[in-house]
Amino acid sequence: MYPEKCGSCGDQLSDGVLCTACKQTLHFHCASITEAGYRRLGDRKLTWRCMKCKQTSSSPKSPIPSVEASVLQEIRALSAKFTPLEGLKDEIKALRDEFADLKSSFNKKFDDLFNDFSDKIKTMEQRIVQVEKIQCQNTTVKELTMFDIDIGA
Repeated sequence: MYPEKCGSCGDQLSDGVLCTACKQTLHFHCASITEAGYRRLGDRKLTWRCMKCKQTSSSPKSPIPSVEASVLQEIRALSAKFTPLEGLKDEIKALRDEFADLKSSFNKKFDDLFNDFSDKIKTMEQRIVQVEKIQCQNTTVKELTMFDIDIGA
C-alpha cells in the first residue's frame, strides 16, 4: 500500500500520510503531523496536502468538494428558509400588541358595564325600600280608616 521510501527524507516507510496533490507518502514526523491527528481528520484525509504542495498551490486538487463549501451551502439554504420568519416575527409582535389593546378595551368596557349594573341595582334596592315604606304606610292608613269607621258607626 505504501511506497518503500518517504517522499521527504527518503528513509524506509511502513506507515505515513499521503499527499493528495503530489501523491507522495511521508512519515508522520516529516509531514509535521501526529499519527493521531492524521487519523482524526476522517474524510479530510482525502484532501490533505503536504507543506510543499500547500505552499505552491492555494487550492486543493481533489475532485471531492471541500467540507467548508458544503457547510457554507447548507448555511445559505437555512438562511434562505429563515428569511420569511423575520416578517412573521414582526406580524406576531403586531398581533400581540393588538391583543393587548383589545384586552385593555374589553376590561374597560366590562368595568363600565359592571359599574352601571351595580348603580342600577342600588337604585332598584332604594326603590324597593321606598315601596315597602309606602306599603307599610298604606297598611297603617287602612287600619286607621277601619278604626275611624268602627268608632263612627
